[in-house]
Amino acid sequence: MSAQQSPRGNTMTMIILAVTIFLGFQLFTGGNKGQADDYRDPQAVFDDLRKAYSETVNPRASDEFIKQKAVFEKDVLAKKITQAQADAQLRALEVSISTKADSRATADYGLLKPRVEQAVTNNKLSKEAAGKMLGEGVILSHGANFQHAVATKDTGKVQATWQQLEVLHRSEEKLPSWSASYDVPAPQGTGTVSKSMKVLYDEVSTDLALRNKTDLVWGFLPGYKIIDSLVALTGRVPGFSYAFASFLLALLVRAIIWVPMMKQLKWGKQMQQLAPLAKEIKDEYEKKDPTGYRTNPEVQQKTMALYKEYGISPVAGCLPMLIQLPFFWAIFSCMLHYRFEFTKGTFLWINPNSSDLFAKNLGSTDNLLVVLYGISMLISQFLTPISDPAQAKQTRMMGIFVSIMVSVMMFFYPLPSAFVLYWVFLNIFATAQSLYAYRQPLPPLQKVNGPNGTVFPMNAIGNGNGGGTQEPMSVSDMFKNMFKKPGTSDNSKSNGHSEGLFKGTGKPSTQQPKKKKK
Repeated sequence: MSAQQSPRGNTMTMIILAVTIFLGFQLFTGGNKGQADDYRDPQAVFDDLRKAYSETVNPRASDEFIKQKAVFEKDVLAKKITQAQADAQLRALEVSISTKADSRATADYGLLKPRVEQAVTNNKLSKEAAGKMLGEGVILSHGANFQHAVATKDTGKVQATWQQLEVLHRSEEKLPSWSASYDVPAPQGTGTVSKSMKVLYDEVSTDLALRNKTDLVWGFLPGYKIIDSLVALTGRVPGFSYAFASFLLALLVRAIIWVPMMKQLKWGKQMQQLAPLAKEIKDEYEKKDPTGYRTNPEVQQKTMALYKEYGISPVAGCLPMLIQLPFFWAIFSCMLHYRFEFTKGTFLWINPNSSDLFAKNLGSTDNLLVVLYGISMLISQFLTPISDPAQAKQTRMMGIFVSIMVSVMMFFYPLPSAFVLYWVFLNIFATAQSLYAYRQPLPPLQKVNGPNGTVFPMNAIGNGNGGGTQEPMSVSDMFKNMFKKPGTSDNSKSNGHSEGLFKGTGKPSTQQPKKKKK
């Protein structure tokens, strides 16, 4: 009979399937939400986008602000409100207008591209005009996001705007559209100013670089200074210091989590030892009820009792994984704060003289390094112990799936190569630790829980042949061993069994009749 999939496997499969269906539905229908009744042509969408940009960067010039300002001035003259109250309300109105205009700019740009492409397909717009409209649309949309983020002091939004521009930078840096200039409304004034995608990208990069030097990670970690101090240890040498800082950081993190990870690896091997006993419980109930044994609460109760009997928690392996998460996010944030300084560093094939297939510095994403990261993660996954051998294939497949998905996402998310290099080093150290842990002898499992919930240490009971079985140690033996000198023997054994609270249940010895004297 073919093995049935476990409830945990069924649940995970259903979750993955549901997420896939939801994302697919959003992909094909989410972009059209709210657009079914929008009949604006590309030019009308573009004009509205330009107006939204103007109100974002200069909200005081909007019709709404001008009208409300006149109302407040009348109220001040009529002594209904003070001038200070009027100024406070106008500042709040300015922020409100800018925020709403910024949202409209983002929505209009999302609608502009499909409308322009449709117009080109229907021969209603030339490709040249479409290119100019989309190029200026990028500046208007992302420029509005940037200006609003600066006005509201939103560093997270500046970071998000830079990431969107970085994607364009990687794909269009060598195209004429990247340097093409367009006249856009001037911020905080009248008239227009000439701006290109390259100019906007440089403005956002400069602003974000300055913020990263002073902003704190999680409000208390000086991320920029932490990485900069590691780079400074070796003299800021471009071809060595920046890559070596990633190595030192990985070594430091692995040293901190070495002990909990060793416990996790030991826990995984102990769970493997218990797996045959847990399978016996499952097989026992499977014979009685082949179809309903999986939902039988007694199976779960007896399995948990088995874990308790040997003093092993089935969720103990989760804690070391949770410990790593704060380190991951903290170092990821610190690396992002130092992103623009990493552009000064190189590593082997990552240098300004390499081909276009590779990154020019450690501040950019390198495809080969991402591939190496994926390989190192796969090796680390294969060396991770599996607690349930019955789920070995499914667990391995899930690990391979996660490794591939994370690696593929790195190709599209603008990560600095220095962070990917740090992760490669971390995976190498994890692999070395796993190999080291596998070479360590693992003592046999010992029962630690006695009847009625009492807990006793274990004592090896000799069988006369140098071997033995594990039996609970008696209370008297516990106190004897506390004061016993090392190397002395314990003579409290009789017939190979303990004389404490719990005695051995082995086969009793037989007595031979005494020979009669002649």
